[in-house]
Amino acid sequence: MANVIKKRGNNWRARVFYYDDVKKRHAKSATFGTKSKAQKWTIDQENNLNKNRFIKSSTQSLPEYFLEWYKTFKEPHLANSTKRRYMATSNVLKKYWKNIPLQNINYIKYQKFLNYLGDNFALETVRKIHGQTRYAINKAVQMHKISDNFTNGATVYGKAGKKANLKYLEIYDMKKLLNYCMDINYITDISKAMVATSLLTGLRYEEVIGLTWDNINLKKHTLTVNKSYSQVDKQFQKTKNHASNRTISINRTLVELFKKVQIIQGKFLLKHGYQNNNNFVFLNRFCNIISSGSINKSLKYYCNHLGIKQITFHGLRHTHASYLISQNVNIQYVSKRLGHSSVSITQDVYAHLLKDKETEDSNKTMQILDNIN
Repeated sequence: MANVIKKRGNNWRARVFYYDDVKKRHAKSATFGTKSKAQKWTIDQENNLNKNRFIKSSTQSLPEYFLEWYKTFKEPHLANSTKRRYMATSNVLKKYWKNIPLQNINYIKYQKFLNYLGDNFALETVRKIHGQTRYAINKAVQMHKISDNFTNGATVYGKAGKKANLKYLEIYDMKKLLNYCMDINYITDISKAMVATSLLTGLRYEEVIGLTWDNINLKKHTLTVNKSYSQVDKQFQKTKNHASNRTISINRTLVELFKKVQIIQGKFLLKHGYQNNNNFVFLNRFCNIISSGSINKSLKYYCNHLGIKQITFHGLRHTHASYLISQNVNIQYVSKRLGHSSVSITQDVYAHLLKDKETEDSNKTMQILDNIN
């Protein structure tokens, strides 16, 4: 690397060169009114050239690179359910980009890709694909496979998902469902117990079926989540993220429910000579975990029977969080209780409720201020 600065009349001429294995090459030149500006320009050019000299002209395609990045940096630390989401992204990238090299993708081409996704997928799906791709490309820049991150500044949009008010139950319907599901007497009522557990804890489906009796402390009224269970792989797995490993308080209602489940399960196992080898809290009459399809089918029946709005099992988690927020429970505690990796996720998911609380607080503030006089 070399540079030359010469005075030409009233101006300063700056030239920057770099050398390869064959010959000296002229890189750039420019003219400035002062010598200091010329010097600054040569320093900037040298820095840019030094940076770009390390860029390896990568002919690796985006799908190939993404899969390599995933297997190296992500796969060893993820739960199986999360792995499947990354593989879904991998399949989308493979279908769209095919064999196009990383070095041939720019900001416009990537934005057109997001536009294609936005026309065909829900917004939340597009966000996940973009987020995972962006993480991968950040690493590609760091490893000098490409010089620029073409995902920077991209705009994400997508089809509207299910309306927020369809994802959770209002307080009256929540109480109605909870009271119905507290009435358990037989092993066939265990689906009710699962519904009540999610309503009162906000646990995900994989966390509920992954509960073992050592996770429940009936004396201290606590529940610990330290694993989940994959109905696909039929094995225990890690929780969704580090924050999902948590111990939460449970109320007397849920403690009494667990005591009922314990009695029902014990009698059933003794009568039929079965063993609960995995120490599951929730087992069906075949001594298996209750599948996602089965629990959602049961929940649909309960909602229809009670004449309330139909929601999915995941909607019970939203119902739990929504109820706490409506009762002015601190958002940081709600986030911790749900096992979100950051409070910003909780704020994004429940933005509509937080906006309602903001309006309520605003009106309350005006009322307080008006009462000064």
